[in-house]
Amino acid sequence: MQFAVAPGSLSAGEVNLVLMEFSKLYPAIEFQVEVGPKIQEIVEGSWEISTFTGELNSPDLEKLSRGNATYIPVASPLYIKRFGLPKDPAELINHFCAVFRGKSRAETTVLEKDGRIHPVRYQRCIKSTDILFLKNLVLQGQAIVIDLPLGHCAEEIIQGKLVPILDGWHRKSEPLWIVTSKKKWKEQHIRIFMQWYSQTWRNLLKSKARQVLPFIKPNTYKAIFNPEIQDR
Repeated sequence: MQFAVAPGSLSAGEVNLVLMEFSKLYPAIEFQVEVGPKIQEIVEGSWEISTFTGELNSPDLEKLSRGNATYIPVASPLYIKRFGLPKDPAELINHFCAVFRGKSRAETTVLEKDGRIHPVRYQRCIKSTDILFLKNLVLQGQAIVIDLPLGHCAEEIIQGKLVPILDGWHRKSEPLWIVTSKKKWKEQHIRIFMQWYSQTWRNLLKSKARQVLPFIKPNTYKAIFNPEIQDR
C-alpha cells in the first residue's frame, strides 16, 4: 500500500510504530512509505493514500479526520535563562526564531488568543523544511519556535527540556486528514486502513495532550488546546 506522510509527522518513529501495529493485524498488507503530502498524485490516481494538514475541499477525494494539529510555542530553559521569556507576540522582535517552511503547511504569519490576532515579526530567524532540524536548534537553546506541533514537544515539555512561551498566544489549530481518491476508496483494504488510521491517530493525539496538560499553565492550555482534547 502506498502511503505518503508529512515530513517529521509526529516524528518518523511514531508513524513507524503505528504502521507496525496495523501490520500485526493485517500481515498481508505491505507499505511503501514516502514523504508527502501527495494530493495531486492522489487525484491523478498514481498514489493511493496521503496525509494532509489544513482545509481541504476537493470533489475528487475521500477524506477522514485524524483530529486537529495543535501548535505550541516553546523555548528551552537554557534559552530563557540567556535571553528571557517572551510572553507576548510583540516581544518576538527581540528573539531569534526557528521557522518551519515546508509543503505540509503554510508558514506561520500570525498568532491568536481569545479572538485577537497579532502579526509575527522576528529579530532574526532561520527557516527550514526540516522540522526536526529546527527542533534541535530549540533544544540546544539557540532559538525559540512559535509553532511546534504537539507531537514534537509533548515528551520534552514533560521532561522539562522545553517550556511553553507566549502566555497562550498560538498558531490556530488545523484539521488533519487522511485522503484517497474516490476510485481507491472503493477498495476494501484502503477503507479498512484509513478508518483504522484515522481513529488511531486521534487517540494518539488525545493521549499526548492529556499527558502534557499538567505541565502547562491553565491559561495557556485553555487557549491552545481544542475542546475535544480537553474533554476527559
